[in-house]
Amino acid sequence: MIWKEEDVVDLTESKKAIQSSVSKWSHIDDANRAIDASLEDVNFAFHTGMENNPFWMVDLEGVYAIDCIRITNRKELKHQKINKNLKVECSLDKANWINLDLSLFEWTDLEVLEINVLQSLKARYIKISLNTRGHLVLRRVEVLQRRYHYIAGSRLDGLGMRLATIISAMYVAEKLGGEFKFVFSWLNGTNDDGRCDVKGQEGVSFCNQILMAEKIFSKEFLQKHLISSKYRSHGNDIVNLSFKDSKSSFLRHKWGAFTGKVGPHKCMRDLVPEEALKDLKKCYESIQWSDRCAQMIQEVEYICSDIIANDFVIMHLRGGEVVLGEFRIAPELWMHTKHFPYEVAIEIAKMEWERNHIVIIGQDFKSNRILEDYLNQIKPNKDIQIYSVDSLIEGRYNYTNQERAFFDMNFLSKAKKIYSTGSSVFSNTASMIAGRELVCSFYDIYSDEELYNIIQKNIHCLEIGNLHRAYCYYRLYAFAKKLNKPLDVAYQWLSKAMQEDSENDFYRVAMVDLLFAKRDLKTADVYLKTECLNREHFFEAIWGLHNVMNKWAFPIYDPLRDRYLKFASAKYPYISYMAAKISVCRKHLDDALKFIDDSLKAEPDNQQFLSYQKDIKALLSKPMKQAKDPKQLSLTKLEQFSKAKSSHKNSTPSAKVRIQNQLSYRLGQEMILNSKSLSGYMRMPYELLCIVYKYKQEKKAYQEKIKKNPSLKLPPLESYADYKEALKYKNHLSYRLGEALIEANRTWWRGGYIKFLFELGTIRNR
Repeated sequence: MIWKEEDVVDLTESKKAIQSSVSKWSHIDDANRAIDASLEDVNFAFHTGMENNPFWMVDLEGVYAIDCIRITNRKELKHQKINKNLKVECSLDKANWINLDLSLFEWTDLEVLEINVLQSLKARYIKISLNTRGHLVLRRVEVLQRRYHYIAGSRLDGLGMRLATIISAMYVAEKLGGEFKFVFSWLNGTNDDGRCDVKGQEGVSFCNQILMAEKIFSKEFLQKHLISSKYRSHGNDIVNLSFKDSKSSFLRHKWGAFTGKVGPHKCMRDLVPEEALKDLKKCYESIQWSDRCAQMIQEVEYICSDIIANDFVIMHLRGGEVVLGEFRIAPELWMHTKHFPYEVAIEIAKMEWERNHIVIIGQDFKSNRILEDYLNQIKPNKDIQIYSVDSLIEGRYNYTNQERAFFDMNFLSKAKKIYSTGSSVFSNTASMIAGRELVCSFYDIYSDEELYNIIQKNIHCLEIGNLHRAYCYYRLYAFAKKLNKPLDVAYQWLSKAMQEDSENDFYRVAMVDLLFAKRDLKTADVYLKTECLNREHFFEAIWGLHNVMNKWAFPIYDPLRDRYLKFASAKYPYISYMAAKISVCRKHLDDALKFIDDSLKAEPDNQQFLSYQKDIKALLSKPMKQAKDPKQLSLTKLEQFSKAKSSHKNSTPSAKVRIQNQLSYRLGQEMILNSKSLSGYMRMPYELLCIVYKYKQEKKAYQEKIKKNPSLKLPPLESYADYKEALKYKNHLSYRLGEALIEANRTWWRGGYIKFLFELGTIRNR
């Protein structure tokens, strides 16, 4: 149930109930005990006799819109299972009954059943029966109706996104009045999509380093407004709505609406943005913070008023996870919105340093200090102060990375102007906190040609590490293509990016695409063979977690993928092999088979090609292809075909199950399970050895099985319907722990196990 307990009313209070029979276990007024809120800590409230389809029914004594029917099961575990056969019906007149479908039933460990009908019907009578012969025995029945509709701020990605939706939800709920209430959800400890992995880098903050709810808000605020984190959305239900519209327009869901990353002042109709921003500021100021966060807000005030003591502009340099983390494998997705090059910051500082003090805020704390030192050395006006936030807090305050995100957000709101990418919700949220528009995008200042020249001019001014340099070289490559520079110039920049960051496989993807653009297909084919396909994560750079999770990524990546299909032929076996893999991911299996056959025409003995051909044929296996046209089969044969097809489908594990069966995941799970007690720690080495032994035996048995019958070979992971979802499991704690343990064992002679022990805390936190 989405509603908090205080936001619903129990319609059964003081009403009357009946039941189909009584038994020797029945109490005085047995049926009404189930709706008696004062009855606590009992094994059961009522108990019918043994009969076919026993029932219990309550009369609400009026017709009500029902939101949730909540049933608390009997306490005795051994008897709880029978109540999985419950049938629940509603009626207006006790003559005509509406059955509530099982798809509405949400059990919590067979303890509590919630049926969220969300006012899909009105009823006076609620009847619960057992769909079999037995006793109907329950502990509590509640029929709940909402007091309010909800406006929910429930983004679960970075801090800026979360706070933006919360402020927006507060604003919208307040404007709509008493029928609506603001709520929010908060997923503790991580980004909700699992794509941002913190590699334990010192001096760098990533977007998934977020304070837990109890660390950021007061207990009273959480008690009043926090709902379960399972209620979340990346959508924005208030887009193009107006407060002049009917209030029912805001019921985009049966319970209410979600706010999104774009504030009301930018996405709703009939608002004056300046006035809306002032109200959004008031909403932010009304939030009740934890003592620690309230203290950080005061510390921001002190630095701005007592240390800087003048107006200042801020350069907000995004580039943590997209440059130094796992997001860097997808530059085409993130570089425009989440990367502020330090080279461009140098140019903006030169524009500002005659009239304004400058503060640098960014995710790479060390590089911020380097930029600060460089600008202070070359500035012509010595009266102008240039700070990094890092130097302002050094020696004064000590913040964790999670706390720094909150501190930086509030510090941004004190600026006269914020230079940013313009698309960063982090800096846009600062405008909502400030109550005025602060953000100025460097894309509005410089043209693409100017940015190309600025990055090229300043790329060697700072020594901030190879990953920053690599990313900027890739940006030069992207600008060169966009500006129609000669392909050889683009090649020069891309080569430099690869020299600086040879581990980023997307740069190899881009190199192949550049060779396609030059129509040098032979070189592209050889490059795939020698430089790409032997790399473990190369294919993920073209079809992996980052580029398939969001629908908006497909228009960016699909043209690139399509070029493999366009140029595939028997002349280019490795291009054809890639075309086959892409076709499998798209579920175009006939095309995939054609492409891999082209590969084998060129290299008939290539084991990689032969193995993949078998994988594809396994997907087009006999049970799935017994008849080209099932309509031509007799009824008996058609039934056999359907059964065989169903059997084949059910016997093949999902991608999720296969990842959970990998050694990394199994080892990690065992470590977590045994870490809860001292005896578990003592038993852990033995249990881990058993898992390794069992895994090796299973692997050996599998190899022998497919040797005898190759058709039993499991298809490639990317061919499964849940492939995208399954990739998230590689970021789970279990998988990461197991992966780290395997790596420690592999490098034991270099102190791998000692390093593993030191990394445990970091792995657990991320």
